[in-house]
Amino acid sequence: MSNICYILSISYIIVLILFFVKMARNNGFFLYSPLFLIYIPFITGDLLPALSYANQDKLPDNVQYVIISTIIIYSAFLFLYRKQFTTPLSIKFPEHWRSSEYSSKRIILYLVLVFILLLTGLMTGVTIGILSGANVEGLRRTSEIGIGFLREIPYMGVCVMTLVFLMAYCKEKVLKAGIICLSLGLFFFLITGHKGGLLRFALIFLAYFCFCHRNLKWYEVIAYYSIIPIAAGILQVIRQGGKNFLESIIFFQSYSNVLFEANTLAVMRRVEGYFYWGEEYFTGLVKIIPRFLWSNKPLSFDYTLKELVGYEWEGGGIPINTPYSMFINFGYYNWIGLTVWLFIIHSCYNVLIDPNRSFYTKLVILLSLNSTIALFLGNLEVMLLFLLICAFIYGRTKMI
Repeated sequence: MSNICYILSISYIIVLILFFVKMARNNGFFLYSPLFLIYIPFITGDLLPALSYANQDKLPDNVQYVIISTIIIYSAFLFLYRKQFTTPLSIKFPEHWRSSEYSSKRIILYLVLVFILLLTGLMTGVTIGILSGANVEGLRRTSEIGIGFLREIPYMGVCVMTLVFLMAYCKEKVLKAGIICLSLGLFFFLITGHKGGLLRFALIFLAYFCFCHRNLKWYEVIAYYSIIPIAAGILQVIRQGGKNFLESIIFFQSYSNVLFEANTLAVMRRVEGYFYWGEEYFTGLVKIIPRFLWSNKPLSFDYTLKELVGYEWEGGGIPINTPYSMFINFGYYNWIGLTVWLFIIHSCYNVLIDPNRSFYTKLVILLSLNSTIALFLGNLEVMLLFLLICAFIYGRTKMI
């Protein structure tokens, strides 16, 4: 690693620590803020592994270019939007959502969505496999090809309706809300085999907690991120039908370093001189098109990267973090894409903290936000489709 890259990396980490301390002293933390969506993940997923790897070998020039250009752009946006980080959340829950006028329709819709999700888990064999102690590591990804469209809308719908239910009826029942979210997270793991389902409902619970009570304290944030590798290790062993939980938990403690070397470095060593010019984000845009209407619809872009590197295992691909995905899509014009992406993220967060925006708009943005562009686009499209279904059922979108 060059001296410039090293100095900028350490400086960026120090700046983020100062931001963290400042927020801890003011209004606390909201995990859907740009700090946790963009700026801190760049440290944990990219900078720290790069600094660790740099002691063993020289980082490729294109990796160092991505690190330097990303630090410059991220630092500029941190300065431009610094007031966002100390602005408290503002949300007004629509009281008419507690009305019993549409309660029966809500319950029926919720049960239908849950049944569809359970049906997809049974159809793919993932649910039976997990319950029987089988290894579903490969099955969890290959089985969802062609069924993703059937699963995505119910998945989003259950998330939306759960958050609304918690805010409407569990405002002072934090323990009950936690049990509901934990149960749904485990249910989503059971039907998909993905660890992300539990993480999704953990975030939904924390969003509910911040909206109804207060932002998180610094020690609560640290506890949350400390639990993640433990939960991931346990779920990984269950998914693989194994028994060595301790070894799996230890593995996930250093998971960022493993992904950086096996995914990021492997991809970056092969893309110099050839770029994909937005192909990754195109797959996110066409996510809503069912495969029975477009049989040749491209797979998730991480499968393309897996083929590029030459990995041959069954199952999923090899996703990489946003700064590097910008480079493999746009080459040395990556800074343009990063600038646009950060502007979008901060604009969305401005909506969440704006007291004059309706909660309906905030709900759409909140559950669409993601740290990766393709998932953000896909979530937004699925959310809009779910709202169209609500409009058809209720005659209006505001009675979810």
